[in-house]
Parts: sequence; C-alpha cells; structure tokens
Amino acid sequence: MPKFYCKTCCRIVSYAEADHGKFNNHNWECDSCYSIIAAKRYVVNQKGTTTFFSPGGRALGDNIMFQVIKDQYIKDNPDENVIFWDGHIEPESVLLYRPTKVFWADVTNWVACPAGAHKYKMSVEACIYARAGIYPEWKSFDESVDLPDKYVVISQRNINKAEEKNMKSEDLQRIIKFLPAMSILIVGNDMLFNNVEYGPYCVDYLKKLTLNQIAWVMKNASMVIGVDNGLIHLAAAAGCKNIVSWWYVSDQWFPKTRPEYFDAFLREDSYINSILIAIKKRLEI
Repeated sequence: MPKFYCKTCCRIVSYAEADHGKFNNHNWECDSCYSIIAAKRYVVNQKGTTTFFSPGGRALGDNIMFQVIKDQYIKDNPDENVIFWDGHIEPESVLLYRPTKVFWADVTNWVACPAGAHKYKMSVEACIYARAGIYPEWKSFDESVDLPDKYVVISQRNINKAEEKNMKSEDLQRIIKFLPAMSILIVGNDMLFNNVEYGPYCVDYLKKLTLNQIAWVMKNASMVIGVDNGLIHLAAAAGCKNIVSWWYVSDQWFPKTRPEYFDAFLREDSYINSILIAIKKRLEI
C-alpha cells in the first residue's frame, strides 16, 4: 500500500491506489489536515454575491465549532451576503438563493449535498483555526446559579443513545472518591448512575440548568471533568482553564481551547489511572 508524509502534520499516511488522485489534488495533505475554509481554497470575498452554508449539525459540540467557522468566514468575506441555513431543506432549495458559493459540512448528513458544493469537514476546519489560536467563545451566561467558593464540575454522560460513549460508572466512582473534600456539581441532561455512590459533596444539577447557566457554572469551576461530549466543548468555549476529558475517537475532537488548559485522552489511552494523575496535577492535590 502506498504511503506519503502529510505536508502539514508530517504523519505517515497509507492510502489505497485509487485515492492517489485525491491526495494529489489535496496537495498531499492528509484528511485530518486538508482544509477548505480556513485555508481559503475558494474565491475570497466576491462582492455582492450570495454564499450559502448548510446547517452545522444537530449536536451541541458541532454548533460550538461551527460558530468559529461562521465568524471567520464573515470576517474574511465582508462584502458577501452569507446565508447560514439552520433548518431542514431539500438540496434544490439552495438554488433559489442563486448562491455563487455553497459550503456543505460533513455533519449535515440528513440531507443530500447539492452538486458543485464545497464539501468540508467541520472538525478539520475548527482544528486549523485552533492551531492558529482562534477558538470558540460562548458569550451568553446566566449568573443566577448560586455557586460554592470552590468546586469541580462533572459531565458524566449517562444516556440510552450511543451508550458506548457514556462514562463508565466504575470510573466515575473512583473519580468521586479521589477528589478532595469540595463540592462536585453534576451537570447535563442525563441521569444519575444507579450503581454509583455519589456521596455528600455531590450536587445533582442534572436537567435543572439551562445551557447559559451551565456555561456560567463551568466558566467559574476549578475544573471540568468528563468524557467526550458537547458540554466539554461548552466548558472550553465558556473559558474554563482546567479541563480533563477522555474517550475521544480522534484528536480532532479535543476541546478547542489553549493546549495548556486541558488534558484529553484518546479512547485507546483512556485509562482511569492516567485520568486521575491528570486531575491530581491540575488540582494540585
């Protein structure tokens, strides 16, 4: 099987012979590095024209990353009429706007991409911007939640959909017992584990807070701890400077914030002892 060094990340990439043309057209950048929007592989700022963007996905993390892409595109193309469609559409509806350019995200997977569109990967674009120090920013906070002086937040993810992404209950139990005597706020839209002893320091905020309240809680936390899910992206965008998260299928989905603000682990590296060491180091306990 042929191989090449990605010009951007320098990783060795193996590929099928049939993909030779694709990678040649992509200037020998791997799929994790090849950018359309951040790299401006399109005609920039066509004055008076209309540009159309597909919806940025249905998940919270997707929408947080999409905000950076939207903001940067508008900044780079101030003289275009840019339409960010956020509803359900048929491909032919795009043509009613007579757009000069159409950008279609890989996460817009519930409707077919129209012919001629620029197809891009949401996570790749967000990663390119993050490497340049451009991160998502959550700007809406609800400060109505009474907060302890010092606390950590846990986003455990315990839902019936894609259960393999949930935090392991035994890992959560060890984390709760490992943390020092301080308030532990459990946030999210899921449910408590039946087989976990949460203890006297845990406060159950599940299904009790709005996103803007959760953003405020996370912004002021000593640390946010959790598996890969949208609330970890929210913590990063809200300005939390101490995040430990794990169970990522790819580093493209790591929190989009300054590298010194988080420790993140791929699935194959998500060992509870490594997670506890990262927590201990960041909390200085």
